[in-house]
Amino acid sequence: MKLLEKSRILDSALKKLGVKPDMNAGHSLGEWLAGRSSGLASEASVLQLLTRLNPELFEVKNTRFLAVGCGYDQLKPWLEGRPDIYLSIDNCPQQVILCGTVEAVEDFSAVLRAHQIFHQQLPFQSGFHSPFVKDKLDRILDGLETMEFRQTGIPLWSATTLDLYPESFDEIRSLSIEHLVKPVRFRELIDKLYAENVRMFVQVGSGGLVGFVDDTLKGKSYSAIASNVPIRGGLQQIQRVMAALFVEGKAIDLTFMGVGAQQTARKPMKLQLGSPFVTSFDSLKKITVHQPKKELALDDVANPVMRALSANLHEIALVQSEIAGLIRNRPVAAPAARANVRPETIKQPAQRAPFKKQLDVSLQNSPWLIDHSLLKQKPGWHCVEDMDPVIPMTMIFEVFGDIAREQAPGLRVQKIMAIKVFQWMNVVEPFRETVTGEWKNPALVYLDLDKYANAEVQLSETKGVPEATGYDIGESLGITITPEQIYRENMFHGPAYQGIREVKSIARNGITGLISGSAGKGSLLDNAGQLFGLWLQLTLTKDRIAFPVKINEVEFYGEMEDQAGIFECTCRLTELTDEFATADFILKRDGEVWSIIRGWQNRRLEIDDKLWNVSMAPLQNVLSEEVAPGVFLFRNAYQRVVSWDFILKRYFNQPEKQHQRSLMPNKKKEWMISRVAAKDATRMLLLRSRGEAYFPIEFEIRSDGVGKPFLDGPMTGGIHISLAHKNLEAVAIASDKGPVGIDIEEIQPRSSGFTEIVFTPLEMALLEGRDQDEWMTRCWVAKEAFGKMLGKGLMGNPRAYQIEEIKENALRIQDTWINTIKHFNYIIGWTN
Repeated sequence: MKLLEKSRILDSALKKLGVKPDMNAGHSLGEWLAGRSSGLASEASVLQLLTRLNPELFEVKNTRFLAVGCGYDQLKPWLEGRPDIYLSIDNCPQQVILCGTVEAVEDFSAVLRAHQIFHQQLPFQSGFHSPFVKDKLDRILDGLETMEFRQTGIPLWSATTLDLYPESFDEIRSLSIEHLVKPVRFRELIDKLYAENVRMFVQVGSGGLVGFVDDTLKGKSYSAIASNVPIRGGLQQIQRVMAALFVEGKAIDLTFMGVGAQQTARKPMKLQLGSPFVTSFDSLKKITVHQPKKELALDDVANPVMRALSANLHEIALVQSEIAGLIRNRPVAAPAARANVRPETIKQPAQRAPFKKQLDVSLQNSPWLIDHSLLKQKPGWHCVEDMDPVIPMTMIFEVFGDIAREQAPGLRVQKIMAIKVFQWMNVVEPFRETVTGEWKNPALVYLDLDKYANAEVQLSETKGVPEATGYDIGESLGITITPEQIYRENMFHGPAYQGIREVKSIARNGITGLISGSAGKGSLLDNAGQLFGLWLQLTLTKDRIAFPVKINEVEFYGEMEDQAGIFECTCRLTELTDEFATADFILKRDGEVWSIIRGWQNRRLEIDDKLWNVSMAPLQNVLSEEVAPGVFLFRNAYQRVVSWDFILKRYFNQPEKQHQRSLMPNKKKEWMISRVAAKDATRMLLLRSRGEAYFPIEFEIRSDGVGKPFLDGPMTGGIHISLAHKNLEAVAIASDKGPVGIDIEEIQPRSSGFTEIVFTPLEMALLEGRDQDEWMTRCWVAKEAFGKMLGKGLMGNPRAYQIEEIKENALRIQDTWINTIKHFNYIIGWTN
């Protein structure tokens, strides 16, 4: 969609500047963008088609693309007679793309190696522009069904036929299908256009088509320029396009170039760069060349040796800075004459220097952090990436306190203030970042961990006096809960961060409990935060899950580092909004106030009960809704990115996550919602039929060579699944009795063309007297579900699966009954 958007913006900008092409052409799916520019189809239609033609649709598991660094004429003799490998894209004389089965690509790679021809397998499993996608023509037909074609206003050339697009809409539809299953003959198209006297090529969109044109027309007289390049701003590059058109004798808008329109025709003069005529152009005066700042070794970032050298030099500089800071900030020895100075006077240097401190936090040097993983997985789970261990906020501000004390020995941490945390600090890989310190006065330092957190630390020789020794949290709500329940149902923390010993009171305005620190650094104050989080979970009615993001102030009346023993902690709510919950904490040990935390702020997350239950107790809970026995529906119901990130981490293993991240943005959620539904259907089947409970991440959903999904996991033997999605809804079914099929479609009017392609006369007779929109959708869904059960799809001929009988809401095809239900404005159908 970004390609469409970028192409649309550039195309509109150029046309607004008066640049109208004599003809349009495109490369691969870019041909649809060219069609939009020519007026062949509306933008909405192209957008809808591109949405349907997602790469996943054309994914063919056992295929690979092979880029080859030579012309097709050279390869053609070697390809003749070879099965399962085809020309997919003929880019230029120096590059073609082949598509073949894994085995065929490997065999042909051996030929290329023997002839010392550069080649490389591409990381895609798509069958675009090859016969491998012929089996998916039914989906293409479905996508074209809603296309609204129009007469083109600008001639449009096809890279499939090397000719102008036909005028008949039926022929356009046929060509559109051919376009996806036949090779892109871009090199030949450029030659053909040159033969048609085209001399100026402007690329409107992203990619490297200009390079293909240059290679194809090498040695000939022509001009080719891209309207979008990553190294220049959009306006600058469009000015270059206009300049190139001007040089080629095209009429352009000179005012856009910063040059006044010519008043009268003048005698041409020879262009001499550097002459006053050129250098006095106002538009040229505005061009400023910025030399990049030279930094040691950074010019060689592409060289791994130079990168390592640069990293070493950077580390040395940090160490030097740290040592220098320690020397500058060392305590000043008290002169003998000042021996009688009052003890509460801080012996500080007149000025302290800025400093840097390198952090190196990993699971190796801080193993307790595995117990601060955001996701509970199966005990002993092999993949730490699936657990998402992070540094707690309380640990990082205690580290800030330690750093401040190191820089000013002899002083204690009195307060840590204005604490802000911007993102999780994940320790799957060692967390190595630099803390920079800047003194605001000899006892107050600002510490910044770029992009992650910052705070101020107030140092002192003395202790303050607490303004209170307890908080009134109002009337008790009579709620009781044990630590075992808390860590089973409410908290993600492992043993090193499980420090709630007892909940003494859950009241209207807060909570009081007994807590203790443990092995994990920051665990004591993390447990204070857990108490507040627990109170939110137990008393709020929505958005009950919250994570800390900011603290106004933590004041220590005891020593920060002395955290042994049992502490009574009271959290008192001070403010509650839709987005934040804020409280003050007071921590006492042996009746003495040890610390007061003012303004602890949690951000409330858009996590509903289902999401939270799946997070805390994934073995017994699912995200999907069971809309019929064994039929699970999950919908795109969440608005915030954090919710989807949470679902991705909870449900999918590393290969699945990697695949999801490779998808186009608009396809990521479609992929997720359908597979969440399928995993929930499978997990519930395992739980009900075999009494076995599994985490969603314990098995994987993969697709075979024709795109049919299947389960991969030791516990999933003998289970068949089927899934489908439409708009924001996804459905899935699992069965241990044999292959199944499911589909979902939106109820809407169907055109006469659709009816003619899909239904037989017998089926039309069965539909007489019924709501046509609803029952045509039921029939369409039934055919799709039946085709999925067979593992063949519709094979481009939906009439082959004839509905022979209808009983209530069930439809029979051959000897299979397909149940259907109406769910809001959708029909869901599945095979029995």
